[in-house]
Formats: sequence, structure tokens, C-alpha cells
Amino acid sequence: MENMRRCVDWYVDASAKRVVDLGAMNVNGSYRELFGPCAEYIGVDLEPGPGVDLVLSDIYTLPFEDNSVDLVLSGQMLEHCGQFWRVFSEISRVLKPEGLVIAIAPSSGPVHRKDGPNQAVAEFLRRNAGRYAIETSLCDFYGHNITYAPNAWLRRL
Repeated sequence: MENMRRCVDWYVDASAKRVVDLGAMNVNGSYRELFGPCAEYIGVDLEPGPGVDLVLSDIYTLPFEDNSVDLVLSGQMLEHCGQFWRVFSEISRVLKPEGLVIAIAPSSGPVHRKDGPNQAVAEFLRRNAGRYAIETSLCDFYGHNITYAPNAWLRRL
């Protein structure tokens, strides 16, 4: 929660009116509390539960119009997607041209294997950070990769 709070504080301004949280089920806290009542916060997940406003049947198809979202959050969800690059493609489609994505993908820790899909996400984020001038920082003892990416970067992929 603290890592996402820092990213939101650093990068998101009050103009983010429509926020989509991918993997929003409230298991250890909800990112919803980081946004005031002026934001339309839409929590999406594959199963119903606390914090979920919209249940998806397919994570690779987001039910939003093109260029309709200001901010997409993905907190520790991408490493569970076998084809995470398809999620990035959908994020790019729904984000406004000036939109942002903040993704947190664990690269190590007690729950994630070092050779699993989490490593592929972490490597993808690391490899593309310098190439597309996005900011990536390694934080906390679990080695989470926190990435802030402007939509212009996603559209280049």
C-alpha cells in the first residue's frame, strides 16, 4: 500500500478523474482510499469481492472505450497474467493520450519464485524503462518494481 501511495503522491495530480484499478480485490487494503470523492474509481478483478466494482470475464479485454481513462493502477497483478503484454496493450487502448499507468510487479519475495512470470514482468519493465524514458525504482525489501509510465510510452510498444 505504501509503495502505491508514494507513486500516487509523486505522479498523479488532481486532474485524474477516471481511475481504473486492475486487480482491485481488497485483500490487504484498497487503493481506493488514495483518491478523493471527485475521482471515478473503478475497481476491476476476475472475481467478485470487496473493492471490486466490475468483474471481468477476460483480463485481456477491458470494457472501456478507447482514450477514456486518466489513470490505470496495477498493484501486484501483472505477474499473475500469463500474457501480461496483452494487458499493457489494453491499458494503452483505454488510456487517454496524456494518461498514466502505475504498475507494481514483485520481482522477488517469499510468495514469488525467481524464475516465474513475475521475473518476466520485472525484466520487461526494467528493459523498457531506459528505452522509453519511464521511471522505475526498486523499493522495499521485497524488491518490488514500481513503474510510472506515461501513455505515450505504452503506445510505442
